[in-house]
Amino acid sequence: MIAPVRFSMGCCRTLSNARGSGYLQVDATDDYALLYQLGRDCPGAVTVMPLDDEVIADENVETKWDVLDDDRLAEYIEALPRRPLFIDADGELRLSLAGVHHKAGVGVVDRRIALPRGRTPSTHILKVDIDGLPDSIRVEHFCLRVAAAVGIPVPFSTIRVVKDTPYMVIRRYDRVGVNGQEVFRRLHQEDFCQALGRFPRQKYEKDGGPGWQECFELMKKVTDVVTARTQLLDRAIFQFLVGNPDAHAKNYSLLYRLDRIELSQLYDVNNAAAFRSFYKEQRPRLASSSGAIVIRSR
Repeated sequence: MIAPVRFSMGCCRTLSNARGSGYLQVDATDDYALLYQLGRDCPGAVTVMPLDDEVIADENVETKWDVLDDDRLAEYIEALPRRPLFIDADGELRLSLAGVHHKAGVGVVDRRIALPRGRTPSTHILKVDIDGLPDSIRVEHFCLRVAAAVGIPVPFSTIRVVKDTPYMVIRRYDRVGVNGQEVFRRLHQEDFCQALGRFPRQKYEKDGGPGWQECFELMKKVTDVVTARTQLLDRAIFQFLVGNPDAHAKNYSLLYRLDRIELSQLYDVNNAAAFRSFYKEQRPRLASSSGAIVIRSR
């Protein structure tokens, strides 16, 4: 009975804030129901399917894309609040992403947004503005470009507009093209909450989440410990300087390649000063402390 309990707890940590449960009429606390509905394209290399489904290696998957024209894309984006993740009523599109953004897993085919079909993994994430925070995607895109300019690895991102609605497209770092980019392999990842056995609700240190000391200890799992710790320190300093009010443990991840474990690219970066009215009760600070030291602005 031990293995099922461990499996269930792990699912909770991954899926407890997954989007789409309401649209699917599934209890958000029912891990197995969520996995059944959303498990085909999870973050990382996890794929959950019914027992009678054939297991196919990523390299052998027949790539299928449903390329959207502007009208269909605009309709999908407009429906995101009601139909999270671009979930299809017919069950064709079933994937899982977490977070506060309205978002969906997509692909890019000849510069057009496409929906993955069959076993095809999504290769990009499409985001629209956070409710109540206009231009949040533009601020995130800007912060990512600033991070790249100072040498911090980040995923490639672009801002696009369809029918007067802006959206952001971010290349997934947990997908890699093979066979001349005709098919894509999933790379496994764990955010720091998952890697340290914390629930998503514990992503902040004040809520029982990991502090910087524990995060730096986690770097012992990485293949090149010295480089990873240096990279993590760079990220911590950058998050403070850029004024990110949400640099919590779920916004850092380990990436598992075939021959090594490494710190993932930096993602989900934002700036509190751009939304002073929303963050008026908050002082910019790091979401975690290091020992007894907390870095704050004056």
